Amino acid sequence: MDSHQLPRRLGCFFINNIKNMKSIIAIVSDFGDDFAVAQLVGVIKKINHEAEVVILANDISPFNIGEGAFVLAEGSKYFPQGTIFVGVIDPGVGTSRRSLVLETDSGWYVGPDNGLFTLIIKDQRIKRVTVIHEDKINETRTATFHGRDVFAHVAAKLSLGQNQNDWGASIQIGELNQLKFRDNEIIYFDCYGNAKINQNCDRFSFGDKLKISCKSKSIEVIFGKTFGDVTVGDFVAYKGSNNCLELAINQDSVREKLGLRLGQILQIDKE
Repeated sequence: MDSHQLPRRLGCFFINNIKNMKSIIAIVSDFGDDFAVAQLVGVIKKINHEAEVVILANDISPFNIGEGAFVLAEGSKYFPQGTIFVGVIDPGVGTSRRSLVLETDSGWYVGPDNGLFTLIIKDQRIKRVTVIHEDKINETRTATFHGRDVFAHVAAKLSLGQNQNDWGASIQIGELNQLKFRDNEIIYFDCYGNAKINQNCDRFSFGDKLKISCKSKSIEVIFGKTFGDVTVGDFVAYKGSNNCLELAINQDSVREKLGLRLGQILQIDKE
C-alpha cells in the first residue's frame, strides 16, 4: 500500500517519522586532537541536537589531502545511504579556495575544493556540486577554522533538510580541483605500519613471488591471502580489505622496517 493510500492519521505518522529520522554526520580530519573536533560536534548538535555525529577519522597526517581522500572514499562505503560527510584536511583555509557540497547517490560531502573529493568523484555518481556562499552560512566565521565555522554549519543544515541552493551556487564537476594518484604510490599506512598501495592486484595470483623496490632497498615477498601465510617477522603482500595491494610484515611494521613514507612510489615486479 502506498503512503497516500494509508489512513490519514497513519499516513501522517509515517511521513513525519521519515522527516524526524536521525541523520548521521561523519567527520574526517587531520586535527589529531579532541579539542578541535569536539567544537565541530558542538556546532552540529547546537543546530540539530538529534544528529548522530561519528568521527570516521581524526588522525589523517597533517595537510595530507591524498590520505584524507582515500580514507573518506573508503570509509564512506560502509555508512548508510543519506549520511553527510564532513572533510577537514584544509591547508588552504581562509584563502580563495572554495567550500563545497557534493550530493551523490549515497549522501553528501562537505569540505574544501582542494582534491579531497577526488575519489568520491571517481567512485560515485555526482548529482549536484554546490559552491557554498560562506557569508550566507556564517558572517562571523574565522579565517583559520572553516571546519567549525562553515562546514559543520552546512552539515547540520543539510541534516535538517535544508536545500544547498539556498546558500550556494551549482557548478560542473569538471571545475573541481582533483588529485592524481600514481600507480604503485603508497596512499595509506594503518596503525600496524602496513602500507596500502595504489595497485589493484589484478596481475597477481596467490603464491606469486614479487620483487618490491624503494630507493636503494629491494625485498622479495610472496603474494598471499593474509599475514599468517608467512612466519612472524617475514614480509607478505596481499589484496587488502580495501581491495588494493598491501605490503606488510607479520606482526611488525613495514613502514618502520623499510623507512617508507606516504606518496612514495614503489617498483613492483613479478619474478
